Amino acid sequence: MRYFLTGTLVPDATCDYIRSDGFYNGKEYYARAVPGYHIWWDPIGTWTISALLGIPGDNYWTNASETLTGFYGPGGDATGDATLTVGYHTVNVTGTLSPDVTCNYPYTGTHHDKPFYMRSDAVFYIWWDTETTSWILSDALDSKVGPYWQRIDPSVIGLYTPQNTATGEATVALGQHP
Repeated sequence: MRYFLTGTLVPDATCDYIRSDGFYNGKEYYARAVPGYHIWWDPIGTWTISALLGIPGDNYWTNASETLTGFYGPGGDATGDATLTVGYHTVNVTGTLSPDVTCNYPYTGTHHDKPFYMRSDAVFYIWWDTETTSWILSDALDSKVGPYWQRIDPSVIGLYTPQNTATGEATVALGQHP
């Protein structure tokens, strides 16, 4: 399961949170997709968002509920109310590119056990290619026939290099949560 934290937070803890492969205080815990924060169960009966797993530190948010999703209030020096929901970020493609693939790409589903993103006009996709173990930005899922961009990295976020007849380096960054 994947969750998304929103709010105007200082420091900025917003982002996607992904379930980790373990437990903390008897419950699953979550790590931010862009490293820096965790969501973990505190045995006093709260969910806590902090930079260090198991330690609230100076900047943290808490949810005094058994339910992971919902409202998190600031603690310590943190400011801003946070809301955790089920979901993903969109991603945004920028650059001077040919063909022009720039736009926001909402999370659309999973493909090869990874998220995939589709531009709103359904003309371009960002998807995980199991053959090359890389992210592909192309005009169809599982297609590298025409112009496309490639990122050889486990993270969808970052720089993509042009392949075939594509030109320009594409930058994929976190967009807005739908």
